[in-house]
Amino acid sequence: MKKIILFAIWLVVMAASSVASAGSNSFNLSVLGRNPKSIDKVETTITGHLEFDCIESNCLYLPFVVKSGVGIGSWVKYSEPVIEPGPIGDWDGAYVNCPEILFDGTQYRMWYSGGNNTGSPAQIGYATSLDGIIWEKHMDNPVLKIGESGKWDDRYIREPVVLTDGSTWKMWYEGVNVLTGSHQIGFATSQDGISWLKFDGNPILNPGPPGSWDAQGVNGPYVILKQDEYHM
Repeated sequence: MKKIILFAIWLVVMAASSVASAGSNSFNLSVLGRNPKSIDKVETTITGHLEFDCIESNCLYLPFVVKSGVGIGSWVKYSEPVIEPGPIGDWDGAYVNCPEILFDGTQYRMWYSGGNNTGSPAQIGYATSLDGIIWEKHMDNPVLKIGESGKWDDRYIREPVVLTDGSTWKMWYEGVNVLTGSHQIGFATSQDGISWLKFDGNPILNPGPPGSWDAQGVNGPYVILKQDEYHM
């Protein structure tokens, strides 16, 4: 029998957000040991949807949804995973994890990591939803693939964080090299959130020098834009 262990969570309710429709709030969810995630409610009649990971005994990572109408202390975990691994043999047939979700005014967009125990490395997929619960994976997944042999991200890529800048979608992600095992941070851009172009100067954030606190690698990026400056 599989046993599911849920991470401890910390919830913060923010002031009304101008990103969503009038009267909506932005709810932040921080998962212990993971990046904080946030997503906006569509309207006052729809509860805020947030996602976090659970771990099963076979190391499957499944995004869940939590919903609330009032905020701290009133959160109820949704009964089922909202994104599950694909069929055995598919690129994400073993696990899905590290979801990043944005609402574009019409639909929810999710970028997530997935992999296959039969040899397929972790790569980044894409899915959409009208309600944050029923998701449709993109037919051309994964939308961001590992680099060619010898590249800095040729082992796997994962943990995407996505922001918009005008009509441009920007993604920061973790990549790992087969030969060195080094974890580094890369950057990619897109005009539609689906077709991505990796930055020629990747990786943009490298491990520190020997003996430093981050000498073994840098991973799990989370980026915010504050007063025209990006903070990671």
